[in-house]
Amino acid sequence: MAEKTIRVLIKEPRQDALVMEVKNSYGVLRDLIGGGYLESVWVDNGIVMICDEEGKLKGLTPNFVLPKLRDIICGPVFFCSADAEGDFTSLNEEQLALAKKLVEENELV
Repeated sequence: MAEKTIRVLIKEPRQDALVMEVKNSYGVLRDLIGGGYLESVWVDNGIVMICDEEGKLKGLTPNFVLPKLRDIICGPVFFCSADAEGDFTSLNEEQLALAKKLVEENELV
């Protein structure tokens, strides 16, 4: 069963990452990335990055480099976790620290 709210790390271009508790609904999560199609990218240690699938095509502001994909991620993103059914879940403390480190070390200024 999906959590009603989840703790996520939100990263907007040229801004510090923020930890927030948000409603776990498609509309709210889509709004976190500015609309568009949600693209899920498995990062590491159970962390999932959610971004706008068409961020680059839309000309969104570059945000950070994702070394795993060797690609620049454009536009706002958020990080969460997922359960065995694929439902989004809250980041635990270890995952939160890893996601923060990822964006801080690879941020585009």
